[in-house]
Amino acid sequence: MMELLTYYIVGAFAVGAITFTTSQSGIFKEVRDWMGRLHPKIDDLIHCPWCSSFWGSVIFMFIAMFLADLPLFIISSYTWFNILVILFAFHAVTGFVHYILILAYAPIAKNEMARKQRRQQELAARIGSSVHHEDSEIQIAKGKRNLKFPEVKTGVEKKRLYNSLNR
Repeated sequence: MMELLTYYIVGAFAVGAITFTTSQSGIFKEVRDWMGRLHPKIDDLIHCPWCSSFWGSVIFMFIAMFLADLPLFIISSYTWFNILVILFAFHAVTGFVHYILILAYAPIAKNEMARKQRRQQELAARIGSSVHHEDSEIQIAKGKRNLKFPEVKTGVEKKRLYNSLNR
Protein backbone atom coordinates (compact mmCIF):
# COMPACT_ATOMS: atom_id res chain seq x y z
CA MET A 1 0.00 0.00 0.00
CA MET A 2 2.83 2.40 0.86
CA GLU A 3 4.62 1.59 -2.39
CA LEU A 4 1.46 2.36 -4.33
CA LEU A 5 1.02 5.68 -2.53
CA THR A 6 4.67 6.55 -3.21
CA TYR A 7 4.23 5.68 -6.89
CA TYR A 8 1.21 7.97 -7.21
CA ILE A 9 2.87 10.85 -5.35
CA VAL A 10 6.07 10.62 -7.40
CA GLY A 11 3.93 10.37 -10.54
CA ALA A 12 2.00 13.50 -9.55
CA PHE A 13 5.23 15.42 -9.02
CA ALA A 14 6.53 14.22 -12.38
CA VAL A 15 3.31 15.16 -14.19
CA GLY A 16 3.29 18.56 -12.44
CA ALA A 17 6.89 19.29 -13.41
CA ILE A 18 6.42 18.09 -16.99
CA THR A 19 3.23 20.07 -17.58
CA PHE A 20 4.67 23.20 -15.97
CA THR A 21 7.79 22.94 -18.11
CA THR A 22 5.90 22.35 -21.34
CA SER A 23 3.33 25.08 -20.70
CA GLN A 24 5.59 27.81 -19.31
CA SER A 25 9.26 27.40 -20.25
CA GLY A 26 10.88 29.11 -23.19
CA ILE A 27 12.31 25.90 -24.61
CA PHE A 28 8.81 24.71 -25.61
CA LYS A 29 7.61 28.09 -26.91
CA GLU A 30 7.78 27.08 -30.57
CA VAL A 31 5.89 23.84 -29.86
CA ARG A 32 3.19 25.75 -27.93
CA ASP A 33 2.89 28.31 -30.73
CA TRP A 34 2.61 25.58 -33.36
CA MET A 35 -0.02 23.67 -31.37
CA GLY A 36 -1.87 26.90 -30.61
CA ARG A 37 -2.32 27.55 -34.32
CA LEU A 38 -4.19 24.25 -34.69
CA HIS A 39 -7.22 25.42 -32.71
CA PRO A 40 -7.94 28.26 -30.22
CA LYS A 41 -9.01 25.78 -27.52
CA ILE A 42 -5.73 23.90 -27.86
CA ASP A 43 -3.97 27.25 -27.49
CA ASP A 44 -5.80 27.84 -24.20
CA LEU A 45 -5.05 24.36 -22.91
CA ILE A 46 -1.37 24.27 -23.85
CA HIS A 47 -0.58 27.63 -22.19
CA CYS A 48 -2.34 26.76 -18.91
CA PRO A 49 -0.33 24.53 -16.55
CA TRP A 50 -3.47 23.65 -14.56
CA CYS A 51 -5.35 22.57 -17.71
CA SER A 52 -2.48 20.62 -19.21
CA SER A 53 -1.78 18.90 -15.89
CA PHE A 54 -5.33 17.54 -15.88
CA TRP A 55 -4.76 15.85 -19.22
CA GLY A 56 -1.30 14.75 -18.08
CA SER A 57 -2.97 13.21 -15.03
CA VAL A 58 -5.46 11.39 -17.25
CA ILE A 59 -2.60 9.98 -19.33
CA PHE A 60 -0.67 8.96 -16.20
CA MET A 61 -3.75 7.28 -14.72
CA PHE A 62 -4.30 5.38 -17.97
CA ILE A 63 -0.68 4.20 -17.98
CA ALA A 64 -0.76 3.30 -14.29
CA MET A 65 -4.01 1.36 -14.43
CA PHE A 66 -3.99 -0.31 -17.81
CA LEU A 67 -0.38 -0.55 -18.96
CA ALA A 68 1.51 -0.83 -15.67
CA ASP A 69 -1.38 -2.82 -14.14
CA LEU A 70 -1.26 -0.95 -10.82
CA PRO A 71 -4.23 -1.38 -8.51
CA LEU A 72 -6.45 1.50 -7.46
CA PHE A 73 -6.91 2.66 -3.92
CA ILE A 74 -10.22 1.19 -2.87
CA ILE A 75 -12.46 4.03 -1.80
CA SER A 76 -15.74 2.60 -2.97
CA SER A 77 -17.07 -0.51 -4.66
CA TYR A 78 -17.65 1.55 -7.83
CA THR A 79 -14.56 1.42 -10.04
CA TRP A 80 -15.30 4.62 -11.97
CA PHE A 81 -15.86 6.53 -8.74
CA ASN A 82 -12.45 5.33 -7.52
CA ILE A 83 -10.86 6.40 -10.79
CA LEU A 84 -12.39 9.90 -10.64
CA VAL A 85 -11.47 10.47 -6.99
CA ILE A 86 -7.88 9.36 -7.54
CA LEU A 87 -7.65 11.36 -10.78
CA PHE A 88 -8.74 14.61 -9.14
CA ALA A 89 -6.60 13.98 -6.04
CA PHE A 90 -3.66 13.36 -8.36
CA HIS A 91 -4.51 16.57 -10.23
CA ALA A 92 -4.64 18.51 -6.93
CA VAL A 93 -1.11 17.34 -6.08
CA THR A 94 0.10 18.62 -9.47
CA GLY A 95 -1.40 22.00 -8.48
CA PHE A 96 0.84 22.05 -5.40
CA VAL A 97 3.80 21.20 -7.62
CA HIS A 98 2.94 24.15 -9.88
CA TYR A 99 2.74 26.44 -6.84
CA ILE A 100 6.18 25.32 -5.67
CA LEU A 101 7.63 25.80 -9.15
CA ILE A 102 6.10 29.27 -9.46
CA LEU A 103 7.70 30.25 -6.14
CA ALA A 104 11.02 28.79 -7.24
CA TYR A 105 10.99 30.53 -10.63
CA ALA A 106 9.72 33.93 -9.45
CA PRO A 107 13.26 35.42 -9.20
CA ILE A 108 14.12 34.03 -12.63
CA ALA A 109 10.96 35.52 -14.13
CA LYS A 110 11.74 38.86 -12.49
CA ASN A 111 15.24 38.90 -13.99
CA GLU A 112 13.87 37.88 -17.39
CA MET A 113 11.33 40.71 -17.30
CA ALA A 114 14.06 43.21 -16.36
CA ARG A 115 16.22 41.92 -19.23
CA LYS A 116 13.36 42.33 -21.71
CA GLN A 117 12.64 45.86 -20.44
CA ARG A 118 16.30 46.82 -20.91
CA ARG A 119 16.19 45.39 -24.42
CA GLN A 120 13.04 47.38 -25.25
CA GLN A 121 14.59 50.57 -23.87
CA GLU A 122 17.68 49.98 -25.99
CA LEU A 123 15.47 49.37 -29.01
CA ALA A 124 13.45 52.53 -28.37
CA ALA A 125 16.62 54.56 -28.00
CA ARG A 126 18.04 53.04 -31.16
CA ILE A 127 14.94 53.57 -33.29
CA GLY A 128 14.09 56.98 -31.90
CA SER A 129 17.58 58.39 -32.31
CA SER A 130 18.47 60.45 -35.37
CA VAL A 131 22.07 61.18 -34.47
CA HIS A 132 24.42 60.81 -37.43
CA HIS A 133 27.95 59.77 -36.70
CA GLU A 134 30.65 59.77 -39.39
CA ASP A 135 31.12 55.97 -39.15
CA SER A 136 27.29 55.44 -39.25
CA GLU A 137 27.00 54.31 -35.66
CA ILE A 138 24.99 55.69 -32.79
CA GLN A 139 26.33 55.47 -29.28
CA ILE A 140 23.76 55.17 -26.55
CA ALA A 141 24.93 55.61 -22.99
CA LYS A 142 23.38 52.92 -20.79
CA GLY A 143 24.58 53.06 -17.22
CA LYS A 144 28.33 52.54 -17.15
CA ARG A 145 28.59 51.03 -20.62
CA ASN A 146 28.17 52.38 -24.12
CA LEU A 147 26.31 50.31 -26.66
CA LYS A 148 26.97 50.85 -30.35
CA PHE A 149 24.20 50.38 -32.87
CA PRO A 150 24.15 51.03 -36.61
CA GLU A 151 22.16 54.10 -37.58
CA VAL A 152 18.56 53.46 -38.62
CA LYS A 153 17.23 55.74 -41.35
CA THR A 154 14.04 54.34 -42.90
CA GLY A 155 10.84 52.84 -41.55
CA VAL A 156 11.67 49.49 -43.15
CA GLU A 157 15.03 49.44 -41.37
CA LYS A 158 13.31 50.31 -38.09
CA LYS A 159 10.83 47.47 -38.50
CA ARG A 160 13.59 45.01 -39.44
CA LEU A 161 15.63 46.12 -36.42
CA TYR A 162 12.64 45.83 -34.11
CA ASN A 163 11.88 42.31 -35.35
CA SER A 164 15.50 41.20 -35.01
CA LEU A 165 15.73 42.41 -31.41
CA ASN A 166 12.46 40.82 -30.33
CA ARG A 167 13.32 37.27 -31.37
